[in-house]
Amino acid sequence: MTKAAPLTPPRGKKVLVVESESLLPMSAYRAMERLGIEIIGPVAFPEDVFLLIRGNRPHGAIVDAALNEYDRKAVLGMLHRTCPRRSCMLGNDM
Repeated sequence: MTKAAPLTPPRGKKVLVVESESLLPMSAYRAMERLGIEIIGPVAFPEDVFLLIRGNRPHGAIVDAALNEYDRKAVLGMLHRTCPRRSCMLGNDM
């Protein structure tokens, strides 16, 4: 049986939160902060995402799947161009 690689502690990592409404519970924010994750946002508009990621290249993102298709594609495109090889999670049931 193969052993799984150890998880890298998230301390010092940056996570961008993009949501059209406050869907991510405050408990999730607190949990991420306790793990040492720096939360960027939350932001709701693609223009705000662009401004934030220019100076804060996130290691990952949580993107609200309920964003309209145009905004969601714009946000994901910006993240892909500025932060390749980063993790991104889409969801509306968080």
